[in-house]
Amino acid sequence: MRATTDSFPHRPLYLGPVNLPGQPQSTECFLAERYLPALTPEALMSQVNRVGRAARAMSIRHIQTIYVPADETCFSLFEADSLEQVTETSNRFKLGYRRVVAAITLSEDGS
Repeated sequence: MRATTDSFPHRPLYLGPVNLPGQPQSTECFLAERYLPALTPEALMSQVNRVGRAARAMSIRHIQTIYVPADETCFSLFEADSLEQVTETSNRFKLGYRRVVAAITLSEDGS
């Protein structure tokens, strides 16, 4: 199933996680994207803490946030049972994520 957002009509919002064969199905990773204008380091840290509190309140795990100042874009990685759980967290706590997609995390050692 696909839908588009008003803010990014040319970008699809995928409404289902990608399940790889042999991967556990209990929780999955999701990448959330939002626009954040230039912020001071303190204000940015405040935003990250706010995301962490919201995630804990909704029983999901905030893994990491990456801010790209040149693009004024913020990416947050979550572990949750479903994409809907992440989007509900964003909506309920007014976090402003415009796009949430299933993600696969990799490291050099293949884990």
